[in-house]
Amino acid sequence: MFKKYKKKYKFVVFFISILFCSNDKSGLISYEITNGKILSQTHFPRSDIYEFHMSNGATVFFKKINSSSNEILFKSFSLGGKSVLSKNELVNAAIIPDLINQSFYEKYNYLDLNTELSDNLIHYTNYIDQYYHGSVGQSSKENFKIFCELLHLNWSKPVYDPDIFKKVIKKLKNQIIKEKSNPYKQYEVLIDRVNYSNHYSKQSINTNALYQLNLDDVLYTYRDLFSNPQNFSFIFVGDIDIDEFKNHIRKYIGGLPMISKQLAKINKGCYYFPFIPANKSIEYELGDTTKNTITFYKAIDNKIDSYINLDIAVKVFAKKMKNELGNDFNIEFGFHTMQPIKSYTITYISYYDDGSYNIKKMFNLIKRLKKDLKIKKELNQIINSEIEKRNDLVLNNRYWLEKINKYIIYNVNFYKITEEEERLSKINPGEIKKLIVKHFSKLRHSVVSLNKKDWSNSYDAN
Repeated sequence: MFKKYKKKYKFVVFFISILFCSNDKSGLISYEITNGKILSQTHFPRSDIYEFHMSNGATVFFKKINSSSNEILFKSFSLGGKSVLSKNELVNAAIIPDLINQSFYEKYNYLDLNTELSDNLIHYTNYIDQYYHGSVGQSSKENFKIFCELLHLNWSKPVYDPDIFKKVIKKLKNQIIKEKSNPYKQYEVLIDRVNYSNHYSKQSINTNALYQLNLDDVLYTYRDLFSNPQNFSFIFVGDIDIDEFKNHIRKYIGGLPMISKQLAKINKGCYYFPFIPANKSIEYELGDTTKNTITFYKAIDNKIDSYINLDIAVKVFAKKMKNELGNDFNIEFGFHTMQPIKSYTITYISYYDDGSYNIKKMFNLIKRLKKDLKIKKELNQIINSEIEKRNDLVLNNRYWLEKINKYIIYNVNFYKITEEEERLSKINPGEIKKLIVKHFSKLRHSVVSLNKKDWSNSYDAN
């Protein structure tokens, strides 16, 4: 994936090592940044969101919120993530966020920087998910310029300290060993391995593989993912003057270098759900209950309205089941996208069974509730709750960050954010019923159980 850039990256490492020999303490960035330009600006007045297209191809989104919060939230993302990485690169990706965070930023060490700024709210980190990769962070208004410098340094001048590299490997090794002895973590791993047909990205990392890591190879993986600003959307939400904001993004985002011209992509077929029903279990020595997770797999239209409807459908059916099982019954519901481009979702029910509700009995309950599906009361309760929640969150920075992120992914005009309340009030109960019947079907499902260990056949040496 990154072989053709190896020579360039070796030069980058050498060049960076020279740059960071300076003892100058003038600030985070002591070199000249060539400012980029804002090629176009669009304002969506209903939602008060700005969209900027930069000269280096980056796209920036900004939502100004006049609230008492002194917090500016940030997220960037690009298509790709783990879906485009090879098996060896996945091990590199596992240490990249920690390695970058704990490496030197110009003259400042990660720990020194956060000590100096700990009272002033500043944070920046990278992430690599299944289908997306990017960065998240937050800052106070007073330190927004420093935050932008951190962003720029992460892209253009990250430093890879060999000692920190060793510490991060040791930390990950200890974490892997600890997780292997945690039955609940192993249970989560098993669910993923079953539902993603044991794809190598869902398998546990072998500790031996950590000691075969090469610092340069980790850099190549990082550079390959974070090499072209054109692939990224940068989202900011907070209370900051728009002209000040534009000055900062011209310099710190418009000035990001384009190391590679490769475009964002996604591996559509790397994860797939089992074609026939799967049933797996593991044993543990703690507790006296069994935990079961039933996962259902279905296609859905790749439209934001379809996902909003499914979210409501899952919540309505959850309320129906909880009414039947009682409030004390420990059960969770949810859904998420498995293949965003192909529009497949997995809907799940996860619950603790003390012996009163085995898998067969739970499937019979689902079947009975679907057969006599009266949802008017539950649907009205969920819709009113969602509208009330939305009204409570309109001045919440994180609410807007997540909304903008979602609307970019589904390529929906931002003015529709303000129409969500009206849209929710017009949801068709018949459509919700169809979604419940479709997405809780036994045709393609998996069952994964965490069972209490049966000691009845154990041999007592005493």
